[in-house]
Amino acid sequence: MNGKFFPESKYDVAVIGSGLGSLSAASLLANKGLKVLVAEQHYLPGGCCSIFRRNDFTFDSAVGMVFGFGNRGFNSHRFVFNEIGEDIEMVRHEALYTVTFGEKRIVFWPDLDRFIEELGNNFPGYEEQLRKFYNYLADLYHNVIVADPVIVPPTEIKRSDSLRSLLKHPVRQAKMIRLLFKSTEELMSSFIDPEAKELYQFFDVLTSTYCYTTVKETPGVLAVTMFIDNHEGGGFYPVGSSQMIRNKLEKAIEKNGGYMLYENRVNEILFDDGKASGIRLEDGSEIRSDFVIYGGTVWNLYGGIVPKEYVSQERVKWVESLEPTFPAMVVYAAVDSSAIPAGTNPVEMFVEEFDEIAESDVTVYIPSIDEPSICPEGTHVMSMIAPSKKRWPPRGTKEYREMKEDETERVIKLIEKRFPKLRESLKHLETATPLTIERYTLKNEGRVGGPKQSIGQELLKRLHAKSEWENLFICGDSTVMGMGTPAVTVSGIGAANLVLRKLKMKEYSYREPEVERVHYTAGKKKVPVDLENTVLDRETVPLISSSCQLCDIPTCTLKCPDGKDIRGILRRLEAGNFIGAKKRLLETTIGTLCSDCAGFCEKSCRRLSFDRKPVPIKRLLSWLEKEVIV
Repeated sequence: MNGKFFPESKYDVAVIGSGLGSLSAASLLANKGLKVLVAEQHYLPGGCCSIFRRNDFTFDSAVGMVFGFGNRGFNSHRFVFNEIGEDIEMVRHEALYTVTFGEKRIVFWPDLDRFIEELGNNFPGYEEQLRKFYNYLADLYHNVIVADPVIVPPTEIKRSDSLRSLLKHPVRQAKMIRLLFKSTEELMSSFIDPEAKELYQFFDVLTSTYCYTTVKETPGVLAVTMFIDNHEGGGFYPVGSSQMIRNKLEKAIEKNGGYMLYENRVNEILFDDGKASGIRLEDGSEIRSDFVIYGGTVWNLYGGIVPKEYVSQERVKWVESLEPTFPAMVVYAAVDSSAIPAGTNPVEMFVEEFDEIAESDVTVYIPSIDEPSICPEGTHVMSMIAPSKKRWPPRGTKEYREMKEDETERVIKLIEKRFPKLRESLKHLETATPLTIERYTLKNEGRVGGPKQSIGQELLKRLHAKSEWENLFICGDSTVMGMGTPAVTVSGIGAANLVLRKLKMKEYSYREPEVERVHYTAGKKKVPVDLENTVLDRETVPLISSSCQLCDIPTCTLKCPDGKDIRGILRRLEAGNFIGAKKRLLETTIGTLCSDCAGFCEKSCRRLSFDRKPVPIKRLLSWLEKEVIV
């Protein structure tokens, strides 16, 4: 087994991957008292919702805004955090996002009436048609989708609950079923003049944003949630970065006795008598479990992680027929505040070509506008995400490096049209190509959204939480729910419930919380902290721990006599996961206590490359040794 950290050999549930679906499932099952292991090939939890740091600039790998934390609408994240009893602070965006569509700049206001008025101002003569279209969608949304709130995929709802919902709204339910087979374009044409070409092109932008499809490809049923739900629930960003969502879910798993196994890739799901019975890691070591939850892509599932003798040729052909979403590339930049014009929203989308989803379509996330603590004062961080349709040469080759430089320059030139001071204000610049994304997330060819949610492979025609193999359950963006953080969270809840159903334990169902764990707040400025002299306690330790840069190669661990997972311990401390941090520390307390160590870790700390002082690792770990009891 890779590394110096060893889980036990048998668990109730082994979860593959640490995306939002996987972590939601694992945290909910651990909350029920099950013994859970999560195996992740990266050193951070989160997949596309993780971060990296460069010289105190915190960059979101891909996710710069999340939905599903509101107190209304489709709020699966809020449900999970309330169930597991973990507090999280969220900044609510004043506007959901802005789309620059040619010469039009359209602000997506949470208030639906205000947004429709905004659309009417930009598409004169169509406001009444747009209002009728949105009223139709809102009626279905309020009277069917959220009339009886559910937080599990439709395929995993108990028959009795499905029947109750059908009897309550039979006509509306029938309409919803028909919309499975009707495109959003067909649905729109009942309300909006089909000759309004520019307006239809604008809605192509909206559907491509949510599921990488045009209105002609998108099932009409998805329009009900895509075009209404975000206005109901609102858009958010976590205080401290998107990594806080994953870190808090990890905290819930570890406080309930679960184990997070990092830097260990799962190569194969084990089977006994045709039933999933555990996992085999890349180095050949095995961990047994009663159930397995898989959170990766459909292509990896049928491409080797399930042994070939258990996969039918018919199923392989189906997988090969699935059309994937586009690969993506992300350009990350840290800039002076002067580069961001007044009135810029934290999420800005720029569309230049209207006839198809193009490489020139760029979404820019600037979360530091609303949450400034993620970078030094007077600066901003930006993540610029664009489709990448080119075939990339192998990583490490001259051709790859040249293409990476060319593509980075292309994106920068596109964004400079909107942010003319960008280049002169740069403090840091780097790029994740589709192959980078694949390396860290195992998303095939950097295709971040799984199979397209297009007609023919939508909803019920995707992977269900219940697989064709007994005791193997599935979550993630290849499943019924598809892409988007609230959707993959629902898929995780569904997988957890199927395990509980199998064990005849009480399943999770929607309920209003006894204690609200999601707290809405304003963003916080980065607070300068004296790393040497600040008194350590449960309030200051997370703040000081955030000075860790989460280095790819942790030189602190390499220099530690015991090989302590300092990066992993400090990340847990940053999230207030004191129990998880202490357990991780105890795994490698072999020789000298940190309080008696010479502090080789601090002498090699990479923070010294840009700051006078290292992360006070010795002080933090000594405090952990003395103050936290597990």
